[in-house]
Amino acid sequence: VVIVLNAATIGLSLDFRPEWLGWDVFEGVFALVFLAECMVIARTLGFREYFFGASKWWHYYDCGMLFFTCIDISLTLLYYVARGDASRSSRAFVGALRVLRLTRVARLLRVMRLPIFSELIMMINGAVGGVRTLIW
Repeated sequence: VVIVLNAATIGLSLDFRPEWLGWDVFEGVFALVFLAECMVIARTLGFREYFFGASKWWHYYDCGMLFFTCIDISLTLLYYVARGDASRSSRAFVGALRVLRLTRVARLLRVMRLPIFSELIMMINGAVGGVRTLIW
């Protein structure tokens, strides 16, 4: 649910008043929620199981997305402090931040590991295998 809400706010922030400071606040809240989730899961599973268990690649992915989000938020805050205002429209490094922000959309991949999508994943794998056969 949180991932879908985060994706919706990213989409809305691109269409409706992208210069609004509230979008950065929302992103900070989502980052804190994802950080808390990672910490709770790591605490529940234990450090060894979290980083070296069966789902280690998903956990690495989660930590990487969280890392890039923290860098983005830090750069944004540094810019606000250096400029002394909250104007996002005149930032010189907006292009770099947009590329960094695109990584947030990749969080939706986490949803694909839910059991409800297992049949969809099998269908996609079958279609990809069929295309390989046709191309070969």
